[in-house]
Amino acid sequence: MKNSKRAGIVSASAATLIVGGVAFAAWTSTGTADGSVTAGTEKDLVVTTSNVSSLYPQKSVTIEFAVKNENPYSVRVTTVSPAATTATSAAGCPGGDVTFGEAALESGSSATLAEGASALYTATVTMEADAASACQGATFTNTYTATADSDVS
Repeated sequence: MKNSKRAGIVSASAATLIVGGVAFAAWTSTGTADGSVTAGTEKDLVVTTSNVSSLYPQKSVTIEFAVKNENPYSVRVTTVSPAATTATSAAGCPGGDVTFGEAALESGSSATLAEGASALYTATVTMEADAASACQGATFTNTYTATADSDVS
């Protein structure tokens, strides 16, 4: 009986060492990875306008145009302005005879544009009262440029 009692104690001690050894010998693994992201590039706003006729001395006409956001994020239009306030001379008509006004946001439109959205603007074009006769039938062209920032609100 002494032997079986001693064998039981030795077996229990050995089992404790084996279980403890298993717990102690457990391996820990880790892993890492580098993540990267490439920033997109902005797309130009698309500005479209309609052609207007019926400009006469002492008369103003309104041109309408749209500014469209082609970016995959919202933008806030900060300015829409003519390249020059007076027209380029056209076929003997002095450029100062026609004045292009600043653009104004049309009522009901928002300067903050979601992806694919447009805003409507208007600008006044005026012909001076003493415009030269050579201005008859002349076409006056001016470029309106819209600028915007990404909407961070």
